[in-house]
Amino acid sequence: MMPKSSFQAKSMDVLSEKVLFDWNEQVRLRLLMGVCYRADALWMLRREKALTPTELAAECFMSYEPAHRLLSELRTYQLYEVGVVS
Repeated sequence: MMPKSSFQAKSMDVLSEKVLFDWNEQVRLRLLMGVCYRADALWMLRREKALTPTELAAECFMSYEPAHRLLSELRTYQLYEVGVVS
């Protein structure tokens, strides 16, 4: 976000929020979940389906414990296998 006085944008240069959220899945997940490591980890899981907690932690720059907890929660609520993530 920039002050209006610092940049003169044409309407064709800027995407509408709906187009941006439809086009960019990571931004859409951040809108739904907030800007947090969980939104980024969920986006990573949707891209690469068979990540272990260790791989997820390395890819998302988080420790093992939150990655393991996120995967456990997704499996507990059957969100990982049924298609919410995969």
